Amino acid sequence: MQVRALRSMLAGAAAMAVLGGCSDSSPASNILKESGERPFRATVAASFNNLPDLGTSGQYELWLEAPGQVPVSAGVFRINAQGRPTSIDGTPFKLTAGSATFSPGPELKDVTRAYLSMETFNDGDPQRNGPILMSGGIFSDAGFLAVSGEIPTQFAGTPNLSLDQSGAFFILLSPSDNSTKPNNDNQGLHFISAGLKEGLAALFAPVPNAPNMELTRLPDTFVYEAWVVEDVNDRLAATRGTDRSQARFLSVGRFTDPSGNTFDSDGIGLAAGSDPLPLAALAKGWVGSDFVVQGPAGQGEDLTNGRFYAVISIEPVNDPSPSTPFQVLLYQRIGKGAGTGAGNRYPMSNAYNVGTDVFAPAQVSIKLLP
Repeated sequence: MQVRALRSMLAGAAAMAVLGGCSDSSPASNILKESGERPFRATVAASFNNLPDLGTSGQYELWLEAPGQVPVSAGVFRINAQGRPTSIDGTPFKLTAGSATFSPGPELKDVTRAYLSMETFNDGDPQRNGPILMSGGIFSDAGFLAVSGEIPTQFAGTPNLSLDQSGAFFILLSPSDNSTKPNNDNQGLHFISAGLKEGLAALFAPVPNAPNMELTRLPDTFVYEAWVVEDVNDRLAATRGTDRSQARFLSVGRFTDPSGNTFDSDGIGLAAGSDPLPLAALAKGWVGSDFVVQGPAGQGEDLTNGRFYAVISIEPVNDPSPSTPFQVLLYQRIGKGAGTGAGNRYPMSNAYNVGTDVFAPAQVSIKLLP
């Protein structure tokens, strides 16, 4: 048994003993009623939506914080393939009204914030060592946690965007094989950034001379990742994102600096052509990929067939699910027959403001109970 779990069990037992010694007619209960204070809170009921399954790559931990006090661990858990919370050994939690319940031990009446972190699997460490994925305030014994809560709104004293203000554009363009196929821009997608200011406008005119990616600087424990997602047989939309078995998630690069020379970790992609000038140009500031040399039928992907999405996600640096997006930040379905070329910029929707069922962000709702 973990040290944390044993400590919580002993503290919870002591708390229940105190509660058991106070009947409704006891002086302590009468004083509590007359003072109007909240009753003793010792249990947390939490419901989880859209949290990824970490497998054995990590575990989640819920933390509660009161002003001026060290955060208290409410408990550790995993999310199984069906999206249900389970204990570390995989045993499903006893659910109350659809929520898992945790008993951290100490009184919780002064708690004002909650956090969800990602820890090393089965670490047995009572301290938080992993990144905080979500956070939120607690008011009137209830709270709501979201991914956007932990991302800082400024970096090194410089004001920066919060996640719910973020935005980006993408274009459909495949310049890596222009010398042999100049008319197949439906086979490439790129998220354009301020790197276009550095002489690229002349190469891919008419691109506006302005930043086209507005993202905040992330903490060192997170990176951005760009994706092209194919909704094969429309299963993602039909199942509200719960059935990903037929979807194709194609990563087109990770990056950390959204303010110009965006580093694209995969260059212009394994499926790109070999024209030398566009290769050098795209390396200066574009995240994305050309898909001109592969596809289900042996030719380039047609991104304008109505089945594809453009996606930007937030990923932990130590990514437990590298083959799929961890948390979707921005997305846009590419319309059937969408216009191609640098003159057609497509804005992306922010999942935290107008998220669809397909790419709904993770959410945690908690309530403090007696």
